[in-house]
Amino acid sequence: MLYRTLGQTGIKLSVLGYGTKYLPESESKGKRWISIDNSIKAMHRSFELGVNHIDTSYLYNNGLSETAISQVLKNWQEKIYIGTKAPTKLIKKPGDYRKYLEEQLSRLNVDCIDFYYFDQVDYQNFLLINKRTNWIKEAKKAQKEGLIKHIGFSFNAPPEEMKLMVDMKLFSVISCSYNLLNRKNSIAIEYAASKGTGIIAAEPLAGGKIVLLPNKFRAEMNPSARNNVELGLSFVIANRCISATLCSMKNLEMVEENIFYTADSTPITKEQLKNMNDYLDELQEAADKICKGCKYCLSCPQEVNIPYIFELYIDHQIYGLKDYASQMYSNLETNSEFTGKNALSCFNCGLCSQKCPLNIEISIKLKEAHKTLSPYYQEIKKTELKTKRKRK
Repeated sequence: MLYRTLGQTGIKLSVLGYGTKYLPESESKGKRWISIDNSIKAMHRSFELGVNHIDTSYLYNNGLSETAISQVLKNWQEKIYIGTKAPTKLIKKPGDYRKYLEEQLSRLNVDCIDFYYFDQVDYQNFLLINKRTNWIKEAKKAQKEGLIKHIGFSFNAPPEEMKLMVDMKLFSVISCSYNLLNRKNSIAIEYAASKGTGIIAAEPLAGGKIVLLPNKFRAEMNPSARNNVELGLSFVIANRCISATLCSMKNLEMVEENIFYTADSTPITKEQLKNMNDYLDELQEAADKICKGCKYCLSCPQEVNIPYIFELYIDHQIYGLKDYASQMYSNLETNSEFTGKNALSCFNCGLCSQKCPLNIEISIKLKEAHKTLSPYYQEIKKTELKTKRKRK
């Protein structure tokens, strides 16, 4: 296993960490549920193979992730670093930050948390919440008392805001998304690393999307990669500004495969990395013509989830993730992880187009996206194609 120093903390982390957003499951009679026993086995195996840090959150699996970790660490407590996240959405008033921190310490059955993150914050929201709750002062006090070793934040906002937060000089570590399909944080990551802030990359396989990429994509990117798992992980690790990455591993096979490819993978050379980024830049240029993901179009009066629909449209058109994109679109209004409605709810009011910095005719693009992604329209296309073939 490869280890790197996390910013200026002096801590050496394995390049692969164990993410626990999705825990191992058990199945019986067609029903699936989270299995604490299987989670413990998978985590133990990862530690045996060299993984030395684990990441969780107050909200993951309704607290089961932290509960599982408490049992896993009984024989590993001095060897494994723990990161977890405060439940930002639940912190409403002074004292709430401390209340949840103490609850998490109890859940994890530890005296101190190595990396404690303000979860999913942007610069303005972070300061607004601080005015209401005084959570910066509470975080510093908890750190002084030895309840937290390093204060961090997890990030999902415009990259320029990461720089503003780094300049606050409060944080030792940042957790943010970075992978083949999402490189928007690249410059901000480089800036943070130059200031001595440790970077832990989340979603190195883009929530599994990279595993589904067509073979021709890997052939263009790195033909020597044995599969898409190795392609995705090796790309993230090749960025020397990143200390480690986190993978949610749902079974022993995933644990062993991910560790194999992070430990055994042939390092990507500078020239290879440049070629990969050049190719990705071409794809990104094509994707940006559809949508840059700035979210200025929101909020929609009809609650259409415009950015997510265009993200799926890009997955389908640019990256060849056709089945995935169509499936996720069909589940948009029933998937609890997302909010908003599909493109059928758009009634061409034009408000979104007025706010779009690229002047995209969003209502027209939404119709195109719906016809491309909707299983109903896909069936119509198949029927039309069959009819044409018969006529020939």
